Amino acid sequence: MVKLAKLPTETLGAYRDLLSVLVQHYTDLLLAEGDRFAELVKSAYRTRTNYLLFCNRLNQVERDLNAALRPHMKATTEGFDDAVRRIEKVSVELRREDVDKIFT
Repeated sequence: MVKLAKLPTETLGAYRDLLSVLVQHYTDLLLAEGDRFAELVKSAYRTRTNYLLFCNRLNQVERDLNAALRPHMKATTEGFDDAVRRIEKVSVELRREDVDKIFT
């Protein structure tokens, strides 16, 4: 998939890292027991801390990809930095809310 992406060469490592984190996450969920998302997460990650560690890792690889894309996007996309900052902030908040809902 990384080779098929039409991304600048210098961003491919960050993109590969993001895909790797997501593939591992979805593999874990597919192997987990449960009928609902919360059940799958609890089965796969077992503890709040483990799921938080995954969420933190996902937040980091997303930030890394955004940082790698920044030099390429700033020149062609007005407001890129502001949009990315908002997306990153809300992503962290929503994931934290999910953690709280799942592991109450």
